[in-house]
Amino acid sequence: MLRYNSERGAWLKEYHKRWIVESVFSAVKRRLDPCLFSVRRDLQRRELVMKFLVHNLILIARRERRR
Repeated sequence: MLRYNSERGAWLKEYHKRWIVESVFSAVKRRLDPCLFSVRRDLQRRELVMKFLVHNLILIARRERRR
């Protein structure tokens, strides 16, 4: 783990990647519902993977329509 004081430049470079991840999470929640319906942990993980898969397929379909 990078320390803010000793490796400030590297820390800032890594930290600024966070907005990309947060943007994707936000888009998935807006488009596909912010909650999971499964109760079991393994099924929650599967549901989450499927939401991201559907999100990616939507982005691919949108890109193909623009061509």
